[in-house]
Amino acid sequence: MKKNMRALLCPPDFIRIEKEINDLMHHDDPPDPKAAKTEWLELVRDYLELGVDLWFIEADPVFQDMCFPANVAWCRWGKVVLANLIHRVGMARGGEIALYKKWFERYQKHLSDLEIVSWPDRDVGYGGQGDTVTVGSGKTRTVVLVGYGQERTDYEAHHVLRSIHRLEKDQVLPVRLVDGSLYDLDLNVFYIPKFPKTPETLLCFPDGTDAAGRTAYASLPVAKEDRIIVSPEDAAEFVLNSVFVLGRDGETHLIMPGGSKKIEAELKDRGYKVRRRSLTQAKKNGGGTRCHTMFLPDEKA
Repeated sequence: MKKNMRALLCPPDFIRIEKEINDLMHHDDPPDPKAAKTEWLELVRDYLELGVDLWFIEADPVFQDMCFPANVAWCRWGKVVLANLIHRVGMARGGEIALYKKWFERYQKHLSDLEIVSWPDRDVGYGGQGDTVTVGSGKTRTVVLVGYGQERTDYEAHHVLRSIHRLEKDQVLPVRLVDGSLYDLDLNVFYIPKFPKTPETLLCFPDGTDAAGRTAYASLPVAKEDRIIVSPEDAAEFVLNSVFVLGRDGETHLIMPGGSKKIEAELKDRGYKVRRRSLTQAKKNGGGTRCHTMFLPDEKA
Protein backbone atom coordinates (compact mmCIF):
# COMPACT_ATOMS: atom_id res chain seq x y z
CA MET A 1 0.00 0.00 0.00
CA LYS A 2 1.23 3.47 -0.84
CA LYS A 3 2.78 5.31 2.08
CA ASN A 4 0.72 8.20 3.30
CA MET A 5 1.61 11.84 3.15
CA ARG A 6 4.20 13.39 5.43
CA ALA A 7 3.96 17.09 6.11
CA LEU A 8 5.74 19.90 7.93
CA LEU A 9 3.59 22.44 9.78
CA CYS A 10 4.29 25.55 11.85
CA PRO A 11 1.84 26.95 14.44
CA PRO A 12 0.45 30.46 13.80
CA ASP A 13 1.50 31.68 17.25
CA PHE A 14 2.79 35.02 15.96
CA ILE A 15 0.62 35.60 12.90
CA ARG A 16 -0.02 39.30 12.36
CA ILE A 17 0.25 42.02 9.73
CA GLU A 18 3.24 44.29 10.07
CA LYS A 19 3.97 44.31 6.33
CA GLU A 20 1.30 43.87 3.68
CA ILE A 21 2.84 41.45 1.17
CA ASN A 22 -0.25 40.40 -0.80
CA ASP A 23 -3.54 41.99 -1.80
CA LEU A 24 -5.52 40.18 0.92
CA MET A 25 -3.56 41.68 3.81
CA HIS A 26 -4.82 44.89 5.43
CA HIS A 27 -3.44 46.60 8.51
CA ASP A 28 -6.97 47.48 9.63
CA ASP A 29 -8.10 43.83 9.60
CA PRO A 30 -5.37 41.73 11.22
CA PRO A 31 -5.78 38.07 12.21
CA ASP A 32 -6.38 37.05 15.81
CA PRO A 33 -3.49 34.70 16.75
CA LYS A 34 -5.61 32.86 19.32
CA ALA A 35 -8.41 32.19 16.84
CA ALA A 36 -5.86 31.32 14.16
CA LYS A 37 -4.31 28.73 16.47
CA THR A 38 -7.72 27.19 17.18
CA GLU A 39 -8.44 26.85 13.45
CA TRP A 40 -4.95 25.49 12.78
CA LEU A 41 -5.37 22.84 15.49
CA GLU A 42 -8.54 21.65 13.75
CA LEU A 43 -6.50 21.22 10.58
CA VAL A 44 -3.92 19.27 12.57
CA ARG A 45 -6.72 17.07 13.90
CA ASP A 46 -7.94 16.39 10.35
CA TYR A 47 -4.48 15.32 9.29
CA LEU A 48 -3.98 13.05 12.29
CA GLU A 49 -7.38 11.39 11.81
CA LEU A 50 -6.46 10.65 8.20
CA GLY A 51 -3.11 9.16 9.12
CA VAL A 52 -0.79 11.92 7.93
CA ASP A 53 2.70 11.79 9.45
CA LEU A 54 3.11 15.30 10.86
CA TRP A 55 6.33 17.14 11.64
CA PHE A 56 6.54 20.56 13.25
CA ILE A 57 8.84 23.53 13.35
CA GLU A 58 8.67 26.08 16.15
CA ALA A 59 7.42 29.53 15.17
CA ASP A 60 9.80 32.46 15.59
CA PRO A 61 8.23 35.66 16.98
CA VAL A 62 10.21 37.77 14.50
CA PHE A 63 8.18 36.53 11.54
CA GLN A 64 4.51 37.28 10.85
CA ASP A 65 3.97 34.52 8.27
CA MET A 66 6.21 31.63 9.33
CA CYS A 67 3.09 29.47 9.76
CA PHE A 68 2.94 29.12 5.96
CA PRO A 69 5.87 26.78 5.21
CA ALA A 70 4.68 26.13 1.65
CA ASN A 71 6.44 29.32 0.56
CA VAL A 72 9.92 28.54 1.87
CA ALA A 73 10.84 25.35 -0.02
CA TRP A 74 9.72 22.65 -2.45
CA CYS A 75 10.43 18.93 -1.89
CA ARG A 76 10.53 16.57 -4.85
CA TRP A 77 12.66 13.77 -6.28
CA GLY A 78 15.11 13.57 -3.41
CA LYS A 79 15.77 17.29 -3.12
CA VAL A 80 14.43 20.12 -1.01
CA VAL A 81 14.88 23.29 -3.02
CA LEU A 82 14.91 26.28 -0.69
CA ALA A 83 13.00 29.35 -1.80
CA ASN A 84 14.55 32.72 -2.55
CA LEU A 85 12.18 35.30 -1.10
CA ILE A 86 13.05 38.71 -2.48
CA HIS A 87 11.04 41.69 -3.73
CA ARG A 88 8.10 42.71 -1.53
CA VAL A 89 7.65 39.34 0.19
CA GLY A 90 11.36 39.16 1.01
CA MET A 91 11.11 42.14 3.34
CA ALA A 92 8.78 40.21 5.63
CA ARG A 93 9.77 36.57 5.08
CA GLY A 94 13.30 36.35 3.69
CA GLY A 95 14.80 35.53 7.07
CA GLU A 96 12.64 32.42 7.45
CA ILE A 97 14.72 30.51 4.92
CA ALA A 98 17.66 30.11 7.30
CA LEU A 99 15.39 28.73 10.05
CA TYR A 100 13.79 26.17 7.75
CA LYS A 101 17.17 25.22 6.32
CA LYS A 102 18.45 24.54 9.84
CA TRP A 103 15.37 22.36 10.48
CA PHE A 104 16.00 20.32 7.34
CA GLU A 105 19.65 19.89 8.25
CA ARG A 106 18.65 18.63 11.69
CA TYR A 107 16.20 16.02 10.36
CA GLN A 108 17.85 15.29 7.02
CA LYS A 109 18.71 11.68 7.85
CA HIS A 110 15.06 10.97 8.68
CA LEU A 111 13.88 12.37 5.34
CA SER A 112 15.41 9.84 2.96
CA ASP A 113 18.72 11.73 3.21
CA LEU A 114 17.04 14.54 1.32
CA GLU A 115 19.53 16.75 -0.52
CA ILE A 116 19.20 20.36 0.62
CA VAL A 117 19.58 22.73 -2.34
CA SER A 118 20.07 26.44 -1.73
CA TRP A 119 18.67 28.61 -4.50
CA PRO A 120 21.61 29.27 -6.84
CA ASP A 121 20.65 32.70 -8.21
CA ARG A 122 20.11 35.37 -5.56
CA ASP A 123 18.64 37.77 -8.15
CA VAL A 124 15.84 35.39 -9.18
CA GLY A 125 12.91 35.14 -6.79
CA TYR A 126 11.31 31.78 -6.04
CA GLY A 127 8.32 31.17 -3.77
CA GLY A 128 8.76 27.44 -3.16
CA GLN A 129 5.85 25.01 -3.12
CA GLY A 130 3.38 27.88 -3.25
CA ASP A 131 4.38 28.66 -6.83
CA THR A 132 5.10 25.06 -7.90
CA VAL A 133 2.40 22.58 -8.90
CA THR A 134 3.23 19.19 -10.43
CA VAL A 135 0.87 17.40 -12.78
CA GLY A 136 1.35 13.68 -13.47
CA SER A 137 3.23 10.89 -11.73
CA GLY A 138 6.82 9.71 -12.04
CA LYS A 139 9.63 12.11 -12.85
CA THR A 140 9.62 11.46 -16.59
CA ARG A 141 5.84 11.79 -16.85
CA THR A 142 5.41 14.88 -14.68
CA VAL A 143 4.91 18.46 -15.86
CA VAL A 144 5.96 21.15 -13.38
CA LEU A 145 4.02 24.42 -13.47
CA VAL A 146 5.84 27.44 -12.04
CA GLY A 147 3.83 30.56 -11.26
CA TYR A 148 5.38 34.02 -11.62
CA GLY A 149 4.45 37.68 -11.87
CA GLN A 150 3.32 38.67 -8.36
CA GLU A 151 6.64 39.86 -6.86
CA ARG A 152 7.27 36.42 -5.42
CA THR A 153 8.59 34.08 -8.11
CA ASP A 154 10.34 35.45 -11.20
CA TYR A 155 9.94 34.16 -14.75
CA GLU A 156 13.53 32.86 -14.81
CA ALA A 157 12.81 30.55 -11.87
CA HIS A 158 11.40 27.86 -14.15
CA HIS A 159 14.78 27.66 -15.94
CA VAL A 160 16.54 27.29 -12.58
CA LEU A 161 14.22 24.50 -11.42
CA ARG A 162 14.60 22.68 -14.71
CA SER A 163 18.37 22.78 -14.29
CA ILE A 164 18.28 21.64 -10.65
CA HIS A 165 16.14 18.60 -11.46
CA ARG A 166 17.55 17.99 -14.96
CA LEU A 167 14.13 18.02 -16.55
CA GLU A 168 13.25 18.36 -20.22
CA LYS A 169 12.29 21.78 -21.56
CA ASP A 170 8.63 20.85 -22.02
CA GLN A 171 8.41 19.48 -18.47
CA VAL A 172 8.67 22.88 -16.75
CA LEU A 173 6.15 25.50 -17.84
CA PRO A 174 5.95 29.09 -16.58
CA VAL A 175 2.49 30.45 -15.77
CA ARG A 176 2.06 34.20 -15.37
CA LEU A 177 -0.33 35.10 -12.55
CA VAL A 178 -2.47 38.19 -13.17
CA ASP A 179 -4.84 38.33 -10.18
CA GLY A 180 -3.28 39.97 -7.13
CA SER A 181 -5.70 38.26 -4.76
CA LEU A 182 -4.62 34.87 -6.16
CA TYR A 183 -0.94 35.68 -5.87
CA ASP A 184 0.49 32.12 -5.72
CA LEU A 185 0.09 29.35 -8.27
CA ASP A 186 -1.49 27.04 -5.69
CA LEU A 187 -4.40 29.48 -5.47
CA ASN A 188 -4.98 28.96 -9.20
CA VAL A 189 -4.34 25.24 -9.84
CA PHE A 190 -5.00 22.07 -7.83
CA TYR A 191 -3.98 18.66 -9.15
CA ILE A 192 -5.07 15.32 -7.67
CA PRO A 193 -3.34 12.19 -9.00
CA LYS A 194 -5.17 8.94 -9.65
CA PHE A 195 -5.76 6.75 -6.60
CA PRO A 196 -7.32 3.26 -6.34
CA LYS A 197 -10.84 4.60 -5.80
CA THR A 198 -10.68 8.01 -7.49
CA PRO A 199 -9.64 9.35 -10.91
CA GLU A 200 -7.02 11.89 -11.81
CA THR A 201 -8.46 15.41 -11.50
CA LEU A 202 -7.17 18.85 -12.48
CA LEU A 203 -8.96 21.91 -11.11
CA CYS A 204 -7.92 25.34 -12.31
CA PHE A 205 -9.01 28.97 -12.63
CA PRO A 206 -7.97 30.03 -16.16
CA ASP A 207 -8.81 33.71 -15.62
CA GLY A 208 -6.01 33.90 -13.05
CA THR A 209 -3.43 33.74 -15.82
CA ASP A 210 -2.79 35.19 -19.29
CA ALA A 211 -3.26 33.59 -22.71
CA ALA A 212 0.12 31.84 -22.54
CA GLY A 213 -0.75 30.43 -19.13
CA ARG A 214 -4.08 29.13 -20.40
CA THR A 215 -2.21 27.47 -23.26
CA ALA A 216 0.07 25.82 -20.71
CA TYR A 217 -2.97 24.51 -18.82
CA ALA A 218 -4.47 23.18 -22.06
CA SER A 219 -1.24 21.31 -22.88
CA LEU A 220 -1.23 19.31 -19.65
CA PRO A 221 -1.62 15.53 -20.01
CA VAL A 222 -5.03 15.35 -18.35
CA ALA A 223 -8.16 14.22 -20.19
CA LYS A 224 -10.93 16.76 -20.78
CA GLU A 225 -13.36 14.78 -18.65
CA ASP A 226 -10.92 14.95 -15.74
CA ARG A 227 -10.69 18.76 -15.75
CA ILE A 228 -12.81 21.11 -13.67
CA ILE A 229 -12.94 24.84 -14.37
CA VAL A 230 -13.42 26.63 -11.07
CA SER A 231 -15.64 29.72 -10.81
CA PRO A 232 -14.27 33.11 -9.71
CA GLU A 233 -16.25 32.76 -6.48
CA ASP A 234 -14.75 29.36 -5.67
CA ALA A 235 -11.27 30.54 -6.57
CA ALA A 236 -11.71 33.45 -4.16
CA GLU A 237 -12.73 30.92 -1.49
CA PHE A 238 -9.35 29.18 -1.95
CA VAL A 239 -10.82 25.94 -3.31
CA LEU A 240 -7.59 25.50 -5.29
CA ASN A 241 -5.54 25.70 -2.10
CA SER A 242 -7.01 22.41 -0.94
CA VAL A 243 -5.00 19.32 0.02
CA PHE A 244 -5.62 15.69 -0.89
CA VAL A 245 -4.87 12.79 1.48
CA LEU A 246 -5.14 9.07 0.90
CA GLY A 247 -6.64 8.10 4.24
CA ARG A 248 -6.25 5.00 6.36
CA ASP A 249 -9.63 3.90 4.97
CA GLY A 250 -8.27 3.80 1.43
CA GLU A 251 -10.46 6.75 0.42
CA THR A 252 -9.19 9.97 -1.14
CA HIS A 253 -9.98 12.87 1.19
CA LEU A 254 -9.91 16.53 0.24
CA ILE A 255 -9.45 19.20 2.90
CA MET A 256 -10.95 22.40 1.52
CA PRO A 257 -10.73 25.85 3.13
CA GLY A 258 -13.91 27.00 1.39
CA GLY A 259 -16.05 26.66 -1.71
CA SER A 260 -19.61 26.35 -2.99
CA LYS A 261 -21.98 23.44 -2.57
CA LYS A 262 -21.77 22.99 -6.36
CA ILE A 263 -18.01 22.34 -6.42
CA GLU A 264 -18.28 20.13 -3.34
CA ALA A 265 -20.98 18.05 -5.01
CA GLU A 266 -18.93 17.78 -8.20
CA LEU A 267 -15.94 16.47 -6.26
CA LYS A 268 -18.06 14.03 -4.26
CA ASP A 269 -19.49 12.71 -7.54
CA ARG A 270 -15.91 11.87 -8.53
CA GLY A 271 -15.55 9.77 -5.38
CA TYR A 272 -13.75 12.17 -3.08
CA LYS A 273 -14.51 12.53 0.62
CA VAL A 274 -14.66 16.28 1.25
CA ARG A 275 -13.79 17.92 4.55
CA ARG A 276 -14.29 21.64 5.01
CA ARG A 277 -11.74 23.36 7.19
CA SER A 278 -12.41 27.04 7.75
CA LEU A 279 -9.22 29.10 8.08
CA THR A 280 -10.67 32.59 8.35
CA GLN A 281 -7.75 34.05 10.28
CA ALA A 282 -5.04 32.59 8.06
CA LYS A 283 -6.86 33.97 5.03
CA LYS A 284 -6.41 37.51 6.37
CA ASN A 285 -2.72 36.93 5.69
CA GLY A 286 -3.50 35.22 2.39
CA GLY A 287 -3.14 31.64 3.61
CA GLY A 288 -5.15 28.46 3.17
CA THR A 289 -4.86 24.71 3.70
CA ARG A 290 -1.97 24.08 1.31
CA CYS A 291 -0.17 27.24 2.45
CA HIS A 292 -0.04 25.74 5.95
CA THR A 293 1.39 22.45 4.65
CA MET A 294 4.83 21.64 3.27
CA PHE A 295 4.84 18.17 1.73
CA LEU A 296 7.78 15.97 2.76
CA PRO A 297 9.16 12.75 1.26
CA ASP A 298 8.40 9.34 2.75
CA GLU A 299 10.66 8.07 5.51
CA LYS A 300 13.60 6.05 4.28
CA ALA A 301 12.86 2.34 4.54
